[in-house]
Amino acid sequence: MIAGTTPFYDPSPMKTYENITKCEISYPNHFQLDVINLLQGLITKDVTYRLGNLKNGILDIKNHRWFNEVIWDNLLKGNIETPYEPNIASGTGDASQFERYPEVAYDYGISGIKDEYGYLFPDF
Repeated sequence: MIAGTTPFYDPSPMKTYENITKCEISYPNHFQLDVINLLQGLITKDVTYRLGNLKNGILDIKNHRWFNEVIWDNLLKGNIETPYEPNIASGTGDASQFERYPEVAYDYGISGIKDEYGYLFPDF
């Protein structure tokens, strides 16, 4: 999420899996050293050295310098200010923040079949 792309991507899913196990990652130039250090710790191939899997467990991640400004108790209680709040147009169910795609009607080949239980689900 920091870079906006996965470092392992390939159009072929099998190649993506191979990249995960064999690929060396190159980090974008704009990444700060603490971000690189955190990511390297999280994706270490040998699980016995992986951040979060060591003696201190999750505390190794929570105490990493990249998270210095996070107040974990406030985060867990939901007492944090969100960095961005989209405008909600019409209450619950508002989908105005999502892209619109054309509706496509598919023929599932079941026309003409009487649904004997349809009356039980009038709005379904």
